Amino acid sequence: LVGLGVINAAEPFVHEVVADPAVQSLVARSLVVTPLETRIVRTDQSIPFQLEFHPLRPFTTTVSLVISRRSGGRWRFQIHLAADEPHVDDVISIQAPMSQTSSVSFSLVNQFPTAADFKAYLTVDSAYQFSVFPESGSLPPCDDPEGMQFFVSFTPTEYGKSVTGKLVIVTEEMQWSFQLRGTHPEYSAPEGNAKVSSRQDKEVLRALAEAQAKRRPGQRRK
Repeated sequence: LVGLGVINAAEPFVHEVVADPAVQSLVARSLVVTPLETRIVRTDQSIPFQLEFHPLRPFTTTVSLVISRRSGGRWRFQIHLAADEPHVDDVISIQAPMSQTSSVSFSLVNQFPTAADFKAYLTVDSAYQFSVFPESGSLPPCDDPEGMQFFVSFTPTEYGKSVTGKLVIVTEEMQWSFQLRGTHPEYSAPEGNAKVSSRQDKEVLRALAEAQAKRRPGQRRK
């Protein structure tokens, strides 16, 4: 610690993590800072800390680790936190006939024993044939037996390959994501027995015979 000064006896210290109020609860849930030593005994001493970072949703921020000596002195260190987009939690497949809507439902609860406001949305690269309901509300606590029910719908508008999308449900501290796959039943042509009739009308046959007779060589019309 720079500027520590003279140490006559081992001194305890305290520490705290200071974060932007907008992400304070998110940081508190995901970051654990544990000192591996609890006292300062010499001026050239390094104070090791163990950091565990378990983010529950993507975010990026910078926090301060503040170390304070009880007899006086405070040191501040910057810690940059970055949580990337996670893998999807599940894959939802929906099949629907052309120009008709099919839906799949599932229930979800908050990760913690309190309710949490949520937003549900489809990412911008999702096919427009998908929709989700509800788009916002309150997610019940983790011990709720029913949970919040979500409905994902798919309405195909043209034949072709399957379409995809991504559903994201996010609270202040959590995020869930689902890959969506929409398909329609394969088209099957109607089956039937094709019949060709070789019977011809007598008048037609007579007219054909007269036409052929007129074209025979050696015959002249009088």
